[in-house]
Amino acid sequence: MAPNIVLMANVPCITPDIADVLRHELTHLVVEEALRGPFGSIPLWLNEGAAVYSQSTPGNYEPVVSDAIRRDELMTINQISSSPGDPSLVLLFYGQSWSIVNYLIEEYGEDAFGGLFRLYREGATSDRALEEVYGVGLVDLEDEWRESVGLEPRVRATAPDDDDDDDGVGAQATSPSDDDDGSAFAPIAIIAASTLGLLAVLGIVGVYLTRRPNQ
Repeated sequence: MAPNIVLMANVPCITPDIADVLRHELTHLVVEEALRGPFGSIPLWLNEGAAVYSQSTPGNYEPVVSDAIRRDELMTINQISSSPGDPSLVLLFYGQSWSIVNYLIEEYGEDAFGGLFRLYREGATSDRALEEVYGVGLVDLEDEWRESVGLEPRVRATAPDDDDDDDGVGAQATSPSDDDDGSAFAPIAIIAASTLGLLAVLGIVGVYLTRRPNQ
């Protein structure tokens, strides 16, 4: 029997649409269940970015990140891999996380995004998973995204070590299963498709996540 799920929210996700709160929080539930395994969790920017992406609109996060892009006062991708300690950076954290996830999906497609989560579940680190799916590591992804919004690559003191693991999520990346059939579900539905424990949630996800209203 599927578990009962109760969502209680007294603060909207920077949006007046209560359905967006449901989309946002259900995405976290799906991601958590889909990645349940021995290797921990994904970077926070990917988790929160996917949750904001599932909303019908990013709300006030979008103008905040747009202003930071205009002034080139963004957080590094390593900084947004965990929760910001400065409360004044919270809106930027959510906005930048959403913008990077939006870039990945718009540039590379939904199937690739789903493949990224499959690799995390199998124990890949961020660099390994990103390189397997997108051909770039975490640092290069940041530079790709910066270029997509009209900024120069970030100036760094030293070149990153390809062997460094930024988040210690797991051990070794493997390719997505050959049994994948290239499902055209939206990204969050792809993540959840292999998770039997969330069959009850998927019916709701199908309404709120895979068929987002046109923005």
